[in-house]
Amino acid sequence: MKDNKQLRFYRWLLLGIFLTVEAYVLGLNLYYLIAEDDTWTSFAFNFASSTVLTAFVIGLAYCFLWRTVTSLQESEARYKELSEDLKRSNAELAVYAHTVSHDLKGPIASVATSLHAIKEMLKRPTADSLETARELSDIALRSALRGNDLVDELLTFAEADQPKQLEDVDVSAQVAEVLRDIREEIESKDIRLEVDDDLGRVRATDLEIYQVFSNLIMNAIVYGGPRIEVRMVSSDGENTYLVRDNGPGIPEDLLQEIFEPFVKGADGRTGIGLAIVRKIVDAYGSGIRACNDDGACFEFSLRRAR
Repeated sequence: MKDNKQLRFYRWLLLGIFLTVEAYVLGLNLYYLIAEDDTWTSFAFNFASSTVLTAFVIGLAYCFLWRTVTSLQESEARYKELSEDLKRSNAELAVYAHTVSHDLKGPIASVATSLHAIKEMLKRPTADSLETARELSDIALRSALRGNDLVDELLTFAEADQPKQLEDVDVSAQVAEVLRDIREEIESKDIRLEVDDDLGRVRATDLEIYQVFSNLIMNAIVYGGPRIEVRMVSSDGENTYLVRDNGPGIPEDLLQEIFEPFVKGADGRTGIGLAIVRKIVDAYGSGIRACNDDGACFEFSLRRAR
Protein backbone atom coordinates (compact mmCIF):
# COMPACT_ATOMS: atom_id res chain seq x y z
CA MET A 1 0.00 0.00 0.00
CA LYS A 2 1.38 3.39 -1.00
CA ASP A 3 2.26 5.91 1.68
CA ASN A 4 -0.46 8.46 2.41
CA LYS A 5 -1.30 11.39 4.63
CA GLN A 6 -3.37 9.37 7.11
CA LEU A 7 -0.64 6.81 7.79
CA ARG A 8 2.02 9.51 8.01
CA PHE A 9 -0.13 11.35 10.56
CA TYR A 10 -0.59 8.23 12.68
CA ARG A 11 3.13 7.42 12.48
CA TRP A 12 4.08 10.85 13.77
CA LEU A 13 1.35 10.70 16.43
CA LEU A 14 2.54 7.30 17.71
CA LEU A 15 6.17 8.45 17.57
CA GLY A 16 5.22 11.47 19.68
CA ILE A 17 3.41 9.23 22.18
CA PHE A 18 6.42 6.88 22.29
CA LEU A 19 8.89 9.72 22.92
CA THR A 20 6.59 11.25 25.57
CA VAL A 21 6.31 7.92 27.41
CA GLU A 22 10.05 7.35 27.13
CA ALA A 23 10.77 10.82 28.51
CA TYR A 24 8.45 10.12 31.44
CA VAL A 25 10.04 6.72 32.12
CA LEU A 26 13.53 8.20 31.85
CA GLY A 27 12.63 10.95 34.31
CA LEU A 28 11.03 8.48 36.70
CA ASN A 29 14.05 6.19 36.62
CA LEU A 30 16.43 9.13 37.13
CA TYR A 31 14.37 10.17 40.14
CA TYR A 32 14.71 6.69 41.65
CA LEU A 33 18.41 6.68 40.82
CA ILE A 34 19.04 9.98 42.58
CA ALA A 35 16.38 10.23 45.27
CA GLU A 36 16.09 6.57 46.21
CA ASP A 37 19.81 5.82 45.74
CA ASP A 38 19.02 3.15 43.10
CA THR A 39 21.85 1.39 41.23
CA TRP A 40 22.83 2.05 37.61
CA THR A 41 22.18 -1.61 36.83
CA SER A 42 18.62 -1.36 38.08
CA PHE A 43 18.21 1.94 36.22
CA ALA A 44 19.37 0.40 32.93
CA PHE A 45 17.19 -2.69 33.38
CA ASN A 46 14.06 -0.71 34.24
CA PHE A 47 14.58 1.75 31.41
CA ALA A 48 15.30 -0.96 28.81
CA SER A 49 12.34 -3.13 29.84
CA SER A 50 9.94 -0.18 29.81
CA THR A 51 11.28 0.89 26.40
CA VAL A 52 10.70 -2.59 24.93
CA LEU A 53 7.21 -2.79 26.41
CA THR A 54 6.29 0.69 25.17
CA ALA A 55 7.66 -0.08 21.69
CA PHE A 56 5.67 -3.32 21.61
CA VAL A 57 2.41 -1.59 22.56
CA ILE A 58 3.05 1.25 20.09
CA GLY A 59 3.85 -1.32 17.39
CA LEU A 60 0.59 -3.16 18.02
CA ALA A 61 -1.32 0.11 17.88
CA TYR A 62 0.37 1.04 14.59
CA CYS A 63 -0.43 -2.38 13.08
CA PHE A 64 -4.07 -1.98 14.05
CA LEU A 65 -4.23 1.53 12.61
CA TRP A 66 -2.42 0.44 9.44
CA ARG A 67 -4.88 -2.38 8.83
CA THR A 68 -7.84 -0.11 9.54
CA VAL A 69 -6.62 2.65 7.25
CA THR A 70 -5.66 0.33 4.40
CA SER A 71 -8.99 -1.49 4.70
CA LEU A 72 -10.82 1.83 4.48
CA GLN A 73 -8.71 2.85 1.50
CA GLU A 74 -9.42 -0.42 -0.29
CA SER A 75 -13.14 -0.02 0.39
CA GLU A 76 -13.01 3.55 -0.91
CA ALA A 77 -11.14 2.46 -4.03
CA ARG A 78 -13.64 -0.34 -4.60
CA TYR A 79 -16.52 2.10 -4.13
CA LYS A 80 -14.99 4.46 -6.69
CA GLU A 81 -14.47 1.57 -9.11
CA LEU A 82 -18.08 0.43 -8.71
CA SER A 83 -19.29 4.01 -9.14
CA GLU A 84 -17.30 4.35 -12.36
CA ASP A 85 -18.64 0.99 -13.57
CA LEU A 86 -22.17 2.12 -12.78
CA LYS A 87 -21.70 5.41 -14.63
CA ARG A 88 -20.23 3.56 -17.61
CA SER A 89 -23.04 1.00 -17.55
CA ASN A 90 -25.67 3.75 -17.42
CA ALA A 91 -24.01 5.52 -20.34
CA GLU A 92 -23.85 2.27 -22.32
CA LEU A 93 -27.48 1.53 -21.45
CA ALA A 94 -28.53 4.91 -22.80
CA VAL A 95 -26.62 4.24 -26.03
CA TYR A 96 -28.09 0.73 -26.28
CA ALA A 97 -31.62 2.01 -25.70
CA HIS A 98 -31.21 4.67 -28.37
CA THR A 99 -29.68 2.23 -30.85
CA VAL A 100 -32.22 -0.52 -30.21
CA SER A 101 -35.14 1.87 -30.55
CA HIS A 102 -33.64 3.18 -33.78
CA ASP A 103 -33.00 -0.31 -35.18
CA LEU A 104 -36.45 -1.55 -34.19
CA LYS A 105 -38.26 1.44 -35.63
CA GLY A 106 -37.15 0.50 -39.14
CA PRO A 107 -38.72 -2.99 -39.22
CA ILE A 108 -41.81 -1.83 -37.33
CA ALA A 109 -42.35 1.11 -39.70
CA SER A 110 -41.87 -1.19 -42.69
CA VAL A 111 -44.44 -3.67 -41.36
CA ALA A 112 -46.93 -0.90 -40.57
CA THR A 113 -46.53 0.74 -43.98
CA SER A 114 -46.86 -2.55 -45.84
CA LEU A 115 -49.94 -3.64 -43.89
CA HIS A 116 -51.60 -0.25 -44.37
CA ALA A 117 -50.98 -0.43 -48.13
CA ILE A 118 -52.31 -3.99 -48.27
CA LYS A 119 -55.43 -2.93 -46.37
CA GLU A 120 -56.11 -0.15 -48.91
CA MET A 121 -55.53 -2.48 -51.88
CA LEU A 122 -57.94 -5.07 -50.53
CA LYS A 123 -60.77 -2.50 -50.57
CA ARG A 124 -60.76 -2.64 -54.41
CA PRO A 125 -58.85 -5.80 -55.25
CA THR A 126 -57.53 -6.34 -58.77
CA ALA A 127 -55.06 -8.82 -60.20
CA ASP A 128 -52.28 -6.21 -60.11
CA SER A 129 -53.12 -5.01 -56.61
CA LEU A 130 -53.17 -8.57 -55.28
CA GLU A 131 -49.72 -9.19 -56.75
CA THR A 132 -48.47 -5.96 -55.17
CA ALA A 133 -50.10 -6.94 -51.88
CA ARG A 134 -48.28 -10.27 -52.01
CA GLU A 135 -44.96 -8.47 -52.51
CA LEU A 136 -45.75 -6.09 -49.64
CA SER A 137 -46.63 -9.02 -47.39
CA ASP A 138 -43.19 -10.52 -48.14
CA ILE A 139 -41.59 -7.18 -47.19
CA ALA A 140 -43.61 -7.09 -43.96
CA LEU A 141 -42.60 -10.66 -43.13
CA ARG A 142 -38.90 -9.97 -43.71
CA SER A 143 -39.11 -6.82 -41.58
CA ALA A 144 -40.85 -8.69 -38.76
CA LEU A 145 -38.20 -11.42 -38.88
CA ARG A 146 -35.44 -8.78 -38.80
CA GLY A 147 -36.98 -7.22 -35.70
CA ASN A 148 -37.33 -10.65 -34.10
CA ASP A 149 -33.66 -11.39 -34.87
CA LEU A 150 -32.65 -8.17 -33.13
CA VAL A 151 -34.65 -9.05 -30.00
CA ASP A 152 -33.19 -12.59 -29.95
CA GLU A 153 -29.67 -11.24 -30.34
CA LEU A 154 -30.20 -8.76 -27.50
CA LEU A 155 -31.43 -11.52 -25.19
CA THR A 156 -28.45 -13.68 -26.11
CA PHE A 157 -26.10 -10.75 -25.48
CA ALA A 158 -27.65 -10.06 -22.07
CA GLU A 159 -27.34 -13.72 -21.00
CA ALA A 160 -23.92 -14.41 -22.53
CA ASP A 161 -21.85 -14.02 -19.33
CA GLN A 162 -24.38 -15.28 -16.79
CA PRO A 163 -23.33 -18.25 -14.58
CA LYS A 164 -24.24 -21.62 -16.08
CA GLN A 165 -23.69 -25.32 -15.49
CA LEU A 166 -20.41 -25.99 -17.28
CA GLU A 167 -19.49 -29.13 -19.18
CA ASP A 168 -16.69 -30.51 -21.33
CA VAL A 169 -17.54 -29.39 -24.86
CA ASP A 170 -16.31 -31.12 -28.01
CA VAL A 171 -15.47 -28.11 -30.18
CA SER A 172 -15.24 -30.17 -33.38
CA ALA A 173 -18.81 -31.41 -32.85
CA GLN A 174 -20.13 -27.88 -32.35
CA VAL A 175 -18.30 -26.54 -35.42
CA ALA A 176 -19.66 -29.47 -37.48
CA GLU A 177 -23.19 -28.58 -36.31
CA VAL A 178 -22.65 -24.93 -37.27
CA LEU A 179 -21.52 -25.97 -40.76
CA ARG A 180 -24.55 -28.23 -41.17
CA ASP A 181 -26.90 -25.41 -40.19
CA ILE A 182 -25.38 -22.87 -42.62
CA ARG A 183 -24.73 -25.30 -45.47
CA GLU A 184 -26.95 -23.32 -47.86
CA GLU A 185 -24.98 -20.11 -47.28
CA ILE A 186 -21.70 -21.98 -47.76
CA GLU A 187 -22.82 -23.58 -51.00
CA SER A 188 -24.47 -20.44 -52.42
CA LYS A 189 -21.23 -18.47 -52.04
CA ASP A 190 -19.00 -21.41 -53.03
CA ILE A 191 -17.02 -21.14 -49.79
CA ARG A 192 -14.00 -23.38 -49.34
CA LEU A 193 -13.59 -24.43 -45.70
CA GLU A 194 -10.40 -25.62 -44.03
CA VAL A 195 -11.19 -27.00 -40.57
CA ASP A 196 -8.75 -28.88 -38.31
CA ASP A 197 -9.77 -32.48 -37.69
CA ASP A 198 -9.34 -32.12 -33.92
CA LEU A 199 -10.35 -28.83 -32.32
CA GLY A 200 -10.02 -30.15 -28.78
CA ARG A 201 -12.38 -29.84 -25.84
CA VAL A 202 -13.10 -26.81 -23.68
CA ARG A 203 -14.88 -26.09 -20.40
CA ALA A 204 -18.05 -24.15 -21.28
CA THR A 205 -21.52 -24.99 -22.61
CA ASP A 206 -22.45 -26.52 -25.97
CA LEU A 207 -24.77 -23.65 -26.87
CA GLU A 208 -22.25 -20.89 -26.21
CA ILE A 209 -19.41 -22.58 -28.10
CA TYR A 210 -21.85 -23.04 -30.97
CA GLN A 211 -22.69 -19.32 -30.79
CA VAL A 212 -19.02 -18.31 -30.84
CA PHE A 213 -18.13 -20.28 -33.98
CA SER A 214 -21.48 -19.61 -35.67
CA ASN A 215 -21.05 -15.85 -35.36
CA LEU A 216 -17.40 -15.88 -36.46
CA ILE A 217 -17.96 -18.20 -39.45
CA MET A 218 -21.08 -16.32 -40.59
CA ASN A 219 -19.14 -13.08 -40.25
CA ALA A 220 -16.46 -14.52 -42.53
CA ILE A 221 -19.10 -15.67 -45.05
CA VAL A 222 -20.79 -12.24 -45.15
CA TYR A 223 -17.67 -10.05 -45.24
CA GLY A 224 -14.80 -12.35 -46.22
CA GLY A 225 -13.45 -14.17 -49.24
CA PRO A 226 -14.06 -17.63 -50.66
CA ARG A 227 -11.75 -19.39 -48.19
CA ILE A 228 -12.36 -19.75 -44.44
CA GLU A 229 -10.02 -21.43 -41.95
CA VAL A 230 -10.91 -22.76 -38.50
CA ARG A 231 -7.78 -23.82 -36.60
CA MET A 232 -6.62 -24.73 -33.12
CA VAL A 233 -3.14 -23.21 -33.01
CA SER A 234 -2.07 -24.10 -29.46
CA SER A 235 -3.14 -26.05 -26.41
CA ASP A 236 -1.40 -25.21 -23.11
CA GLY A 237 -3.89 -24.83 -20.29
CA GLU A 238 -6.08 -23.00 -22.80
CA ASN A 239 -6.99 -23.87 -26.37
CA THR A 240 -6.21 -21.03 -28.76
CA TYR A 241 -8.36 -20.85 -31.88
CA LEU A 242 -8.09 -19.01 -35.16
CA VAL A 243 -10.96 -18.17 -37.50
CA ARG A 244 -9.83 -16.31 -40.61
CA ASP A 245 -10.81 -15.61 -44.20
CA ASN A 246 -9.02 -14.28 -47.28
CA GLY A 247 -11.37 -11.38 -47.93
CA PRO A 248 -10.73 -7.63 -47.85
CA GLY A 249 -10.30 -7.58 -44.07
CA ILE A 250 -11.79 -5.37 -41.40
CA PRO A 251 -11.96 -1.63 -42.17
CA GLU A 252 -9.36 0.24 -40.11
CA ASP A 253 -11.99 2.57 -38.63
CA LEU A 254 -13.87 -0.45 -37.22
CA LEU A 255 -10.90 -2.53 -36.06
CA GLN A 256 -10.65 -1.02 -32.56
CA GLU A 257 -14.39 -1.19 -31.86
CA ILE A 258 -15.41 -4.30 -33.79
CA PHE A 259 -16.56 -6.10 -30.61
CA GLU A 260 -18.74 -3.25 -29.35
CA PRO A 261 -22.53 -3.77 -29.55
CA PHE A 262 -24.25 -2.40 -32.67
CA VAL A 263 -21.01 -1.92 -34.59
CA LYS A 264 -21.58 -3.45 -38.00
CA GLY A 265 -20.53 -3.25 -41.61
CA ALA A 266 -22.70 -2.35 -44.57
CA ASP A 267 -24.09 -5.89 -44.86
CA GLY A 268 -24.48 -6.49 -41.11
CA ARG A 269 -27.79 -7.44 -39.50
CA THR A 270 -27.95 -6.52 -35.82
CA GLY A 271 -24.34 -5.64 -34.99
CA ILE A 272 -24.47 -7.75 -31.83
CA GLY A 273 -22.92 -11.05 -32.99
CA LEU A 274 -19.28 -10.18 -32.28
CA ALA A 275 -20.24 -8.51 -28.98
CA ILE A 276 -21.80 -11.85 -27.95
CA VAL A 277 -18.61 -13.65 -29.00
CA ARG A 278 -16.46 -11.38 -26.82
CA LYS A 279 -18.70 -11.80 -23.75
CA ILE A 280 -18.62 -15.59 -24.07
CA VAL A 281 -14.85 -15.75 -24.66
CA ASP A 282 -14.19 -13.41 -21.72
CA ALA A 283 -16.34 -15.65 -19.50
CA TYR A 284 -14.62 -18.91 -20.48
CA GLY A 285 -11.17 -17.84 -21.66
CA SER A 286 -8.65 -15.04 -21.81
CA GLY A 287 -10.02 -12.77 -24.49
CA ILE A 288 -10.29 -12.35 -28.24
CA ARG A 289 -8.50 -10.08 -30.68
CA ALA A 290 -9.17 -9.09 -34.26
CA CYS A 291 -6.60 -8.17 -36.87
CA ASN A 292 -6.02 -8.13 -40.61
CA ASP A 293 -3.68 -10.77 -42.01
CA ASP A 294 -4.47 -11.29 -45.69
CA GLY A 295 -8.09 -11.06 -44.61
CA ALA A 296 -9.99 -10.78 -41.34
CA CYS A 297 -8.49 -12.84 -38.51
CA PHE A 298 -10.01 -13.59 -35.09
CA GLU A 299 -7.84 -15.27 -32.43
CA PHE A 300 -9.17 -16.28 -29.03
CA SER A 301 -8.47 -18.67 -26.16
CA LEU A 302 -10.82 -20.89 -24.14
CA ARG A 303 -10.08 -22.90 -21.01
CA ARG A 304 -9.29 -26.49 -21.85
CA ALA A 305 -11.51 -29.24 -20.49
CA ARG A 306 -10.17 -31.14 -17.49
